[in-house]
Amino acid sequence: MIKKFIITTTIAFLVSGCTSQKIYIDNVNITTKPLKSHTFASTKLTATPKVSKLIYKIDNMQKSNSINLNLNATQNIRIGSLLDITAKPTTSGYLKILVVEPNGKLALVVPNFTHNGYIKAYQSFYVNKNKRFKLRTTNPKGLHYIVAIFTQDLIPKQVYKKMDSTHYNLINILQDINSQRYGKSHISSFPIRIY
Repeated sequence: MIKKFIITTTIAFLVSGCTSQKIYIDNVNITTKPLKSHTFASTKLTATPKVSKLIYKIDNMQKSNSINLNLNATQNIRIGSLLDITAKPTTSGYLKILVVEPNGKLALVVPNFTHNGYIKAYQSFYVNKNKRFKLRTTNPKGLHYIVAIFTQDLIPKQVYKKMDSTHYNLINILQDINSQRYGKSHISSFPIRIY
């Protein structure tokens, strides 16, 4: 009876918008990491537990990067506006850009039909500078994450096409990349707000 009350109370707290999760196992309180949250123009947004878990895993992989990739992007943008992303690596390689939507859905943005993602060392890559490739923001509104993956060697298409099926597949692929299966690499994420 006590366990049911604690679990019900925990669920009520989670639904009410608390930014941390608590797990009770045989009356032992285990606190997990707080949900990811960011403030944009005085508006605070909090990621879902599923998205927070994914971004924490990606953030842990960032610590062992061996290639420097200078990334910039618009972070607070209206629906229908162009999302500007620039990337400049210190070595030649292949860029992949994914968007993690508020609901956890993944979308592969680069490579695409106009750009295979190859960038030469110290050359800047611009989304929206190419007349044929414009990246406009669309629904859903809310907290999104841009995930940038840069590798020295080309990742076969069949591998990165699996990235948008499940987070489990994405994490496995990122672990392969981080272990330098495709040469030196860079993995990073950053939040954006679409309103």
